[in-house]
Amino acid sequence: MRLRILLIGAALAASAVVFLPSTASAFAWKDTCAFTIYNNTGSSQNVRPTLYTPFPPNTVTVVLYGVLAAAGVPTDKRPTFDNTGIPLTGGCTASLWFSNPGDNVKCSAAAPTAAPTPSTATAMRASA
Repeated sequence: MRLRILLIGAALAASAVVFLPSTASAFAWKDTCAFTIYNNTGSSQNVRPTLYTPFPPNTVTVVLYGVLAAAGVPTDKRPTFDNTGIPLTGGCTASLWFSNPGDNVKCSAAAPTAAPTPSTATAMRASA
């Protein structure tokens, strides 16, 4: 009986090896959109965020936006705005607008949650 179970187990293990995929693709369970802000103007009063639209929102960066909108972006620190999405939210998106001495700036980021399509997986395998 033990020999029979051992043989069946060995046959199942061998068949699993035969049917392993030749390539693997990963699905991102977490997507992050991030902005690191550099103020090289010499004064924190020169650069201010005017609008921040993260989806899904991150409470910490929404509070950071409020502080920097009031005080300006410091010249000696690199504040980071980030938000994290999951498949339920379709990933993440964010836009951040600034007023500054030159042209006003808008930055956008998107990290949509998507599994690779078969053609993408084939292209990734061909280039590897």
